Amino acid sequence: AGSAGSEATPPAPPAATATSEEELVGRVEALEASDAMADQRLAALEAKVAALMATAVAGAKGNGPQVEAMVLDWARQETWPNEPLDVVLCSDCVYDVGIVPLLSSVVKGLLRSGGMFFYVAPDTGRAGLPEFLSGLAAKHGFEHVEDVEAPASYKANPLASGDDNEALLHFTDLSTSTYRLHTFMKL
Repeated sequence: AGSAGSEATPPAPPAATATSEEELVGRVEALEASDAMADQRLAALEAKVAALMATAVAGAKGNGPQVEAMVLDWARQETWPNEPLDVVLCSDCVYDVGIVPLLSSVVKGLLRSGGMFFYVAPDTGRAGLPEFLSGLAAKHGFEHVEDVEAPASYKANPLASGDDNEALLHFTDLSTSTYRLHTFMKL
């Protein structure tokens, strides 16, 4: 019963109905199968990316500096190269402040003293980016050598097909964001 002059309160939505244990088990199994398929697709994609990078770099091994493409798991040091590297390139890897300690550790662990780290990303819209950039110098023994606007060519459509509509679908902020190129040297 409501007070005079007030409208009746709408009924609360019905409580979620209990599902049977069999239904819940079926849902869990479907999620597990979906996760396994996603893991398989990711592994296949990583292998394909590594193969494509290795093919693209093969020509540079003749006369220029030695370049090697690799897939590594940031959280598993056994996937990292055995020898420290001279240069590490990284593009737009920070989307959450929670990844900052791990990525910082990886960059520090991969480079030799005097090695260079080049990082390109949009200047805004990436949670954790300020912490990552400032933390490399403050906590991890890097000098922030340079911070410049990335060349326009860095924002070119990266798809082999050249399909601009598909590029916009996958890289929504590529054409609208200002990208910065940060150069660090490991001390």
